[in-house]
Amino acid sequence: MTIGPRSLSVQVVLYEDSLDRQLRLAAAIGAAVRHTRSSTPIERVVLRYGDSSRWPCLPDDAAAVLADASGVDDTTSTFFDANLGSGGGSNALAHGDDTDLIWVLNPDTYPAPTALTALVDTLLHDGVAIAESRQVPIEHQKAYDPVTGSTSWGCGYSLLIRRAAFDSVGGFDDHYFPLYCDDVDLSWRLRLEGWDVRHAPGSVVFHDKQIQPDGRVGWSTSAARSSHLARLWLYRRYERPDLEADFVASIRSSGDPVAADALTEFLDRVDAGDAPPTIEGAGRVATFVDGQYAPRRFSYG
Repeated sequence: MTIGPRSLSVQVVLYEDSLDRQLRLAAAIGAAVRHTRSSTPIERVVLRYGDSSRWPCLPDDAAAVLADASGVDDTTSTFFDANLGSGGGSNALAHGDDTDLIWVLNPDTYPAPTALTALVDTLLHDGVAIAESRQVPIEHQKAYDPVTGSTSWGCGYSLLIRRAAFDSVGGFDDHYFPLYCDDVDLSWRLRLEGWDVRHAPGSVVFHDKQIQPDGRVGWSTSAARSSHLARLWLYRRYERPDLEADFVASIRSSGDPVAADALTEFLDRVDAGDAPPTIEGAGRVATFVDGQYAPRRFSYG
């Protein structure tokens, strides 16, 4: 009889956040953990907060307060004293534990009580390295197999990851993808190693995105810049010089100063020899469709 994973680390990387929002998240994590313990092999659960803010955004006693809210076995809050980004922060937190599974959650999420159980059930299938939640109220457009749940990549707002798989590829690449596309790159590198990435529609997680008056998701200047730069690194790493050239040309013709700034950094780093080498066989997993990293199931118009 095969024994499933027994331990879990829940990881939340913060930046300029608030204790009130994290208390809400900790309570939701606690409810999800209780449900999971009642129906899966998971026994030990730890909760890890990592703070990438300019100065600590949580009070000194935050770990104890959040532990009370979540009721998990152990809770810690670490101030990094540097902005490590989402990928770097997740790597730093992962290196501090040896649990079987890692649940990466955005700080602006709120998982349903059954969200974790659905992720664990999905990850228990042989060969699955990552299980991704269903995002509400703005559901991700990315396509997935309606039977198996297999998908091109797992979105980092809520990912359950096998530690063995995570460690085998060195975790997130926080050098080239500190904020955006770290999840895409990790998923594709794992798939190149023969692992599967799956969407778990029964794992519902509310993602508190900021919506603009026109109905679009709000972007900060730094987020937009990071997204442009990450797209260029993906094209470079995953054998698409044609898309890289097209994107460079579109930035130059757009007159967008944020995109132009990202392009300047990209070109400067390429000239300095700081660019990811192309991955052999990357075309087998890298899916670039109409500016997205997977086919779409639907469009918001």
